[in-house]
Amino acid sequence: MLSEDESLVTLFSTSKGDPILQQYGVDSLEPGERAILLSQSAAQQLHVKVGGELSLTVFRRRDGIDESHRIMVKLKGIVPSQSDAGRSGYANAQLLSQIEQYVRGYAVSELGLPAMAG
Repeated sequence: MLSEDESLVTLFSTSKGDPILQQYGVDSLEPGERAILLSQSAAQQLHVKVGGELSLTVFRRRDGIDESHRIMVKLKGIVPSQSDAGRSGYANAQLLSQIEQYVRGYAVSELGLPAMAG
């Protein structure tokens, strides 16, 4: 269950030179950077501005055990609302790969995420 100050945001993978983001002038994520871009609607709902920090909560479940951990990221840019239909954002492929490793049960030392308990 999400509290009032939490919101689900779908993150899409991107990399330097992304033509979709270039057309909006927000192609600014560097490889390995712990930062994201958000849609205008997501940034407004989360009350965050460029340069601000966000707490991402990542979830996983295995064998009936639920776990979640938080990752702090910086908001590097805002994608205009007309470019998406909802609350979405972009993260570099490396960050999303690290999150995927966590979801699969592995430790991700770069993000301070432990291996699955049990």
